[in-house]
Amino acid sequence: DMAAFYAANGFLLYAGAYSEYAHTVNAVPHMLNLGVPQPWADEGSEGTNLQKNSYFDALAEEGYGIRVYQSSYITYCDHSAVAICNEFRIADLEPIADSAMPIGDKASTIVHGFLSLSGVALTVTSYYDRAAAYSGIWGLEWPVVDLRNRSLTIPVGALTAFDALVSDLRQAQPGEAYFAHLLLPHYPYALNSDCSIRPVSEWKPRKSAVGGLEERQVAYAEQVRCAMAKVDEALTALAEAPGGDRFIAIIHGDHGSRITQYDPTSEALGQFTDEDVIASYSTLFAVRAEGIEDGIEHSRVPAAEILKSLATSEFASASVTLPADFVHSVMLGYRSSEPAHSYPLPEAWTDQ
Repeated sequence: DMAAFYAANGFLLYAGAYSEYAHTVNAVPHMLNLGVPQPWADEGSEGTNLQKNSYFDALAEEGYGIRVYQSSYITYCDHSAVAICNEFRIADLEPIADSAMPIGDKASTIVHGFLSLSGVALTVTSYYDRAAAYSGIWGLEWPVVDLRNRSLTIPVGALTAFDALVSDLRQAQPGEAYFAHLLLPHYPYALNSDCSIRPVSEWKPRKSAVGGLEERQVAYAEQVRCAMAKVDEALTALAEAPGGDRFIAIIHGDHGSRITQYDPTSEALGQFTDEDVIASYSTLFAVRAEGIEDGIEHSRVPAAEILKSLATSEFASASVTLPADFVHSVMLGYRSSEPAHSYPLPEAWTDQ
């Protein structure tokens, strides 16, 4: 369905694109600096600030004024070429209050949001959830609290931010660049394919002590469909804008779904599978621009290299030429997200 959507909209879709990092705090700086590894900085509880941004430098050299739509997780707005900055917070309750969620679900979300501010509450509920995961062995069915994940409102806030982007795109002018990092799709998986909000009891986390892998994949796929619908709205709005007859659209992820049995980290060597690696690093990359032929490119290629080709060719070419001895690999990190060492792409990751 994704391939059909991007083909119908004139995009070149890279079916073999992959990110070299599984964590946003590493993947985005690497990509926006066009494949040059960046010093690692722990994102902490307040996110991180992207100090160096070669992609924005390239846009600035072309004379673009940049409008940024970001979450509170990564700040892009300190770059000198940023003209307008819009931000939503990843645990903001305002979108919840303005949504069509039932009163009971709103109250539950607010309570979990406040409880998550307590380190003691997070620690206690974490230990409880570990016990709840094994309660069935003892003939019991303890409910899982999952406090950390239930305090996040990311997809609901992302919808509000996406709507603001779509509204602004209707007035897009030549010489403007719109950069949006909206964390959609992103856990918790709270949205149906039509972007309506699920009951809070049905929100699915990326990782869970209970529940199967497949049900999380299905919930993620529903949220992906919602994201595609919002992208469709954005493209329609842009086509109707004053500058809509000449625009370049680049849509990509910074990592895969990361819905795994075991996250591929250095500590988990020997536990994670090829499927876990593919789920963590396989990503979306699609581009639409005058002079770039639409279709599907199946060969494996790092997403940062695609963006580098676009930027260095002034968006005239998305062809990526890798050295003959190039080794397709990804960077394993520690659980803290600090990069550790390279790891070859699995044989299961084919070029077909």
